[in-house]
Parts: sequence; C-alpha cells; structure tokens
Amino acid sequence: HIERTFDVGVSMYGLAVDGRGYVYACSLPNILRLDIRTGQFDNTIPLSACYGIAVSPKDGRVWFGSYHKTGCVNGMNPDPPYDKLVSSVGCGGIVSGVTVDHEGYVWASSYANGNVYKIDPATGAEICHALSPCTPGAAAGCDARGVAEDSAGKIWVVNLGGGYANRFNRDCSLDQTIEIHAGINTYTY
Repeated sequence: HIERTFDVGVSMYGLAVDGRGYVYACSLPNILRLDIRTGQFDNTIPLSACYGIAVSPKDGRVWFGSYHKTGCVNGMNPDPPYDKLVSSVGCGGIVSGVTVDHEGYVWASSYANGNVYKIDPATGAEICHALSPCTPGAAAGCDARGVAEDSAGKIWVVNLGGGYANRFNRDCSLDQTIEIHAGINTYTY
C-alpha cells in the first residue's frame, strides 16, 4: 500500500534515497531534494542534466550520470551549498547507469560508447574502464545501460541490445557474459 505521497510540482526522472531520509531526483534542469520526514523540498539545485542517480553509503555524496549536455559522471555534496565534483569520466558517452559500491567507489555505464567505468569518489578520476560486449566474445561495447553490484562485490552491466548482461571484476576486467534472452532488449539504470 502507498504510505504517503508528495506533490513536488515537477516531473522526476531517476531517484535515490539516502540513509538520512532524503530523496534525490532528476527534475531537469535541476535536482530535487525531498525530506520525507517533513515533506519539505528544494528543486532549485542546478545541474545541466542527469540520468542515473545513486547515493554513496560512505559519505552521502549524490552521483549522477548525464544524458544531455556533457554525458559525464558528476557528484554533489548532499547538503547546502551542494558543492559539486565535476568529473571528466564518460564525457560524451551518455552515462545512464550509476551506482556506488560497498567500498564507496562509483561505477557508471555509458551507452553511447558501451563502457563501464570505475571512479575514485574523492577525486572523480577514472580508475579503470572496460567495454561491455553485446554478445560473448564481441570486440565492441554495446549500449551499456544499468549497473549494479552483487553480494560478492562483482559489478553487473545490462546492455539494451543483444539480451546479455556482463559481470566485471573490481579491476574492470570482464568476468563473464550471461545470456538473459538473446535478441531481446533489456533496460534498466
């Protein structure tokens, strides 16, 4: 059942919740921050574009992918003045999936270039990246959309095209390509 609804007056795309009771959402051209305890919100936090969104369990920083404009991965402090960490990782690649792993590293998937990236949360610098192949053994990346960490610390990337998901080691090396349903589009971020 629905416990509570909030009218924030804007369209939202992408959503993440932190451990303090705040919801963050993309509401172009701004980011929305909603306090679920009070219903108070701020939708004036400027950000030129965002797509995937995740909150770090280590420091609470909010991380965004970017569909429009830069295509880069960017971070934002969770409290005013919302200082931003502008990264050059994934720029031009349209980053749709973003997650933060149990160690605090940021992972992002870019569908324009088919890559998965591991990012240093302190500096925003790329640690490593790899292609997310469309099919087993493919030499090119393929429409990498969603990214998530499993309980063993492996990173999964689902590709929109091909019907496969790829599992990566923490050094960005490809561990395994798994068929979900060959030829069927899969989508998440």
